[in-house]
Amino acid sequence: MEEFDDLLEEIDDFNNVSATLKFYGCNSFQVIIGDLRGISQATISRIKKNVSTAIARRCANHVKFPVDIADQRRNIAMFREMANFPTVCGCIDCTHIAVNNPGVLHAEVFRNRKEWFSLNML
Repeated sequence: MEEFDDLLEEIDDFNNVSATLKFYGCNSFQVIIGDLRGISQATISRIKKNVSTAIARRCANHVKFPVDIADQRRNIAMFREMANFPTVCGCIDCTHIAVNNPGVLHAEVFRNRKEWFSLNML
């Protein structure tokens, strides 16, 4: 088990967060996310747990959704009027960073809706 902990320490924070966000964004299997980065499924599982816990601890300071019914209804009405989204009361923003075709077995998971390769960064 100690050797796995050493491996986690060798993977920098950016790659830990990036792997976790890729897992969230693609709704893919941990083994595929690991294959794309040369990391085992078990390590991806540990990374995902650590990053998810860190995000959850900080979430209340940075993520705000309406808690009372009046604010929720106001947001739902604004999203419906703005984009005809039914029952949406909040959203998040992100940025696509263009990358070259990674040329790996599952390269298509990097292709965005505009048909170019990118990393989706929150």
